Amino acid sequence: MALTNARSAARVLTRFVDEQMGPHDLAAIRDTEGAPGPFTGLTADRAVLRRAVERVQADPLKKAPKVTVIFTGRMWIMSEWVEQNLRALGMLDAAVEELARLPGRRVLVLVSRGLLYAMQEHGAERVRDRVQELTAKANRAGVTIYTLNPRGVDEANLRGGGLQDNGALMNIARETGGRAIFNRNDLAAGFEGVLEETRGYYILGYNPGQEASARPHKIQVRVRRPGLRVQARSTAYARAAAPRGPVSRPQLTEVLESPLAFREIGLSLTPLFLSPDGKSARIMSVVNIDLANAERETRPDGSRAVNLDVVGRVTAPDGSVVYQQGKNYTLNAARAGAVPPRGVDYWFELEANAPGFYQLSVAVRDAVSGRAGNVTQFVEVADLARGTLSTSSLFLSSASAAPSPPPAGGESLSAYSRSAFAAAGTLRYQCYVYNATRDVSHGASYLEVQLTLRRGRVAQAVTPARTVTQLDVPVFVGGDIPLEGMPPGRYTLEASITDKRSRATRTVVSHPFQLTN
Repeated sequence: MALTNARSAARVLTRFVDEQMGPHDLAAIRDTEGAPGPFTGLTADRAVLRRAVERVQADPLKKAPKVTVIFTGRMWIMSEWVEQNLRALGMLDAAVEELARLPGRRVLVLVSRGLLYAMQEHGAERVRDRVQELTAKANRAGVTIYTLNPRGVDEANLRGGGLQDNGALMNIARETGGRAIFNRNDLAAGFEGVLEETRGYYILGYNPGQEASARPHKIQVRVRRPGLRVQARSTAYARAAAPRGPVSRPQLTEVLESPLAFREIGLSLTPLFLSPDGKSARIMSVVNIDLANAERETRPDGSRAVNLDVVGRVTAPDGSVVYQQGKNYTLNAARAGAVPPRGVDYWFELEANAPGFYQLSVAVRDAVSGRAGNVTQFVEVADLARGTLSTSSLFLSSASAAPSPPPAGGESLSAYSRSAFAAAGTLRYQCYVYNATRDVSHGASYLEVQLTLRRGRVAQAVTPARTVTQLDVPVFVGGDIPLEGMPPGRYTLEASITDKRSRATRTVVSHPFQLTN
């Protein structure tokens, strides 16, 4: 994608995340050209999506793979371009699979300059076959795909976009009930049209018979009212009949991989990034498991116990699974006196070898009742090797319970498992700052720290800027904030840190939390 196209797409995505995304929407941003994996998985976390947008507008000419095309005088040799097209379609295929597990309206928007579709050169038929497979899969899953070509009206685009044309974009959109938008000079207007069309829709259905679930059905939708335009998928598949008998509860791996929320067993997940030396990066994660709905099992000796199976998974920025581990908890109430009222903490940690967003997912299942819970969060690992000002995660805790500075890991992480604090208490914040500029003569850093307490997007309190001067590497920043007088609700603490010795270089780190009565 050209640099101007990337910036235009980033502006559109920024507006969507900040203004147009609904409170119950899940969204994901993925790169079909340069990055080896997804920018994000499905999430409602606007902070994660905003950072993904930043990656979109980063110079794509440095990240996109180089594609070599050779013309022999008689034919084009474009095997590398074909493979790039197939990778893009493969990313769409994986996104369709993920969306298929969700209820409600499921929409994919592909921003692309076109694919090798209408050409008769060797290799283009592989792209055409892959497009047909993709549209069939999307129709089975009930996923609608809109396609947007970011290039405006120009001579090359009117001719079909050069070697890559709009034929594939038109076919994908038409067959899945979406719309192809191209030859426009306003990408924002095209995206706004997609959002407007998906705000309201009808679901039509009919019974094709008991033996029709496996084969495609060509359909056509017409309306009688003049002036209306119909958009509908051209092919539909009947759903397979649901198995008879009692509905079985999902297995633990199904709960872990599901984009749907399971809330029978309550979970809270706090993922944290920390580098003790400013060079090696670690992810530390602590999970609090609420035992209120866990079944108490009577054991042969008459004692009562809670039996839980827990599994955690970490997905790296390139989409690969870098950690997965399970654990069984058996809590004997007779020996412990009572099941802990705050539940139990489950933690895990690992080295993070690449910068970027890591997706952490945890699932728990009551071995007795089958009740389940799951949670997914993202944590960003800073690129420490670049030498730019950056921070660890912001560690939040009760001022009366947390050690200082942040721990190296293990059981001491339990102090940071809380995401809710009493409105009358005191909140402790802590973080490390990396790559701060050092004074040549004294070796000390000179940082300015300012805190903002936000409720939604509105600042509720802003502290005066204070100076932190240290010889330590990395620099430790921390303090306490009284919460008295703040109304209950969802808040975010934001720390703005400025390096006064480096042309006012600035970085911001934040952490959400809940205030309770």
